[in-house]
Amino acid sequence: MDITRLETFLLLTELGSFTEVANQLYCSQPAVSKQIKTLEDELGVPLFNRIGKKNHLTIQGVYFKRYAQEIVNTYSMAKEHILQLENLEEGSINFGATNFIGVYLIPEILATFREKFPKIQINFTISSSKKLIALLENDTIEFAFLSGYIDLIKERFVIHEVFKDNLKVIVNSNHKLANRTSITFSDINDETFILKGENSSMYKFLCKRIGKDFFKDNVLLKISNQEGIKEAVLKNLGISIMSEKAVQHENKLGLLKTLDLKDTDLTRSINLVYDKNHNLTPAAKEFFKCIE
Repeated sequence: MDITRLETFLLLTELGSFTEVANQLYCSQPAVSKQIKTLEDELGVPLFNRIGKKNHLTIQGVYFKRYAQEIVNTYSMAKEHILQLENLEEGSINFGATNFIGVYLIPEILATFREKFPKIQINFTISSSKKLIALLENDTIEFAFLSGYIDLIKERFVIHEVFKDNLKVIVNSNHKLANRTSITFSDINDETFILKGENSSMYKFLCKRIGKDFFKDNVLLKISNQEGIKEAVLKNLGISIMSEKAVQHENKLGLLKTLDLKDTDLTRSINLVYDKNHNLTPAAKEFFKCIE
């Protein structure tokens, strides 16, 4: 059913004259008559009794007018809301990130976006990469920020690198290596490493870059939470490897020290990921601009 025909019908119920409707719509009288005839054919009932120069609603027309008005009003409201979405006067974004990215990288972007678009509702999920991929696949979230070493189906997802993250060896400020800026494998060969478990993406990344055998006997303490790992290093229970961004505060306070591991590239990519078949909302597109 055509909205224009409904609007013409409603105007005719007000004016009662095909000629007046045609004048107001800047079209010919036959064009108006054709629209009304098409509408009556679609419904299978007459909508007007034509008495003299005036057109009066039939009983079917009286009932239909109420519904036609509701349809036109709803359509008008939908257009207005869509326009507001396009102009970012309302709307929402749903996205996610893994723990490190969500805690240390996203807040600054959120602040920039919030300042520009204060009326947009933000639904932000911090979870494991596995859960975030599942949320992407069932369209619960529009996009996610994931580490570059996460395995994704490239045929399904758009993957953009948005950050470079440098991993460092971290030690307690009282550790024997704390006065160094860089170290070799031989310097830490006998150290106790505090890392996430074998199933974590970080552990898998380190095994690929450093070698699984290196951690075979050295990882004596496994903590799933990044903050817990930092606390363990602060208590001098061992050393760890994590993003230098995650320990900026402790580094400035002189509580922890970051060290480069010589001859080893511990730089990882942080990627923005979304489904190729998903139509991004205007709010999501503007959020992407805040990253650039």
